[in-house]
Amino acid sequence: MNVIFRFFLFMALLSLFGCGDNGCRVIFQETSAWNTPVTLSADQDSSGGQAVMDGEGNGLVVWGSDSRLYAKKYSVSQGWDSDMTRFDNAVLRAGALKIAMNENGEGVAVWRLEETGGDFFYARRFDMTSGWDDDAQRLCDNSYDGQRPDVSINSGGNILTVFSKYTTNDVYARSYTPGSDWDAGPTVIDSLNRISNYPKVALDETGNGVAVWEQYDGTYTNAHATYFSKDTGWDGTVTMIDDPAVDGTVGQAYVLLNADGSGAAFWDQQNGASYEIYARTFETGSTIQWDTGVFQVTSSTGYTHGARGAIAPDGTILISWMVMDGTRYQMYARSYSPATGWAASAQLVSDDSLDLNVEAAFVAFDKDGKGLAVWSQDRETEPAVYARDYTIGTGWSSEIQKVYEYPDGFGGLVTSLSMGPGGKTLITIDYFDMPDYNSGQTMAIFSK
Repeated sequence: MNVIFRFFLFMALLSLFGCGDNGCRVIFQETSAWNTPVTLSADQDSSGGQAVMDGEGNGLVVWGSDSRLYAKKYSVSQGWDSDMTRFDNAVLRAGALKIAMNENGEGVAVWRLEETGGDFFYARRFDMTSGWDDDAQRLCDNSYDGQRPDVSINSGGNILTVFSKYTTNDVYARSYTPGSDWDAGPTVIDSLNRISNYPKVALDETGNGVAVWEQYDGTYTNAHATYFSKDTGWDGTVTMIDDPAVDGTVGQAYVLLNADGSGAAFWDQQNGASYEIYARTFETGSTIQWDTGVFQVTSSTGYTHGARGAIAPDGTILISWMVMDGTRYQMYARSYSPATGWAASAQLVSDDSLDLNVEAAFVAFDKDGKGLAVWSQDRETEPAVYARDYTIGTGWSSEIQKVYEYPDGFGGLVTSLSMGPGGKTLITIDYFDMPDYNSGQTMAIFSK
């Protein structure tokens, strides 16, 4: 079975009682709020679709196929482009793709490219009006045989991207400033000469940023972070942000950053016999100020993983995850308010009578603070994509929407979620049209 499909995990759905962030009793409903899916990668075996939207409701989807990278644009006035665009510069293989776009329709894609002599990282900017830049920017001069890069862009068009290198065990960064082009980097930002992997990065509206990554200290893997100032660059101070009292290995760390510079990092970490999700909030200014305490988001005796998160303009945070309760996987989410702190965990979907395949939910907010969770799930004999609304101050809706039912009894995987103005939503799906799940197509679904 294809390894991607292993993200589908059996879970039982337990009944929910009470409202607010703890949820109400869930009602599955058919809905006409979603358009028919569009297959973007016709005649391709493709995967890994990623969607982004601008402030006008225009969208872009990128994906990989046969070690090449492609994109297709959607405009509010004209719909989907008739042709897809190949935007990589690969002679051998391109992959590890990541994309970001701001509300003005300016964006950037970064990826790893295999060339003669090693792997290199590249970036290519685009504009929803004028299209892709003529050339891709190589981000490093020497071979960087690393993992998936990450990238962030703010409304001013400033860009931060990070990536890591196996052979030096370091995390590197490049920055782009409109009018000044790319910096002269790459800059080593981890500074501790230890095994550092899987960096993530986020920018605020002033151009300041935060990077996080996992780093092995010889005994455990911990979560580390550093700060980028628009005025002075990377500050050179690396902070271990997980709790040293938790003697367990950290998985991938993630960072959420609001326009005003507030945010949080979160990560999964082994804690004795269990695996939990932890988070730590911060504020930024001339430097970064981390909250003094690390918050344990989950509390279980099982295997918790698949954490995903989103932050709203008012600083509200949603984190979703899956947990194995000893028999089956279940799906939860928890919210954070800057005013009131962490709410109780909410089970996103529940039904005691069913053993179901489920993936960890993607979560997102629009610019007005409307929230949404989206996931794929096998409900009895109906593999489908489902969604559930979240309202700040009220919590999760009592209804779960069936977004799309996969045809022919085969399944798929939600690969991204993006929200534009007025709750306009774009979802990407890898649809597996063969019983062994080795053949896939990239599909996109817009809300109406």
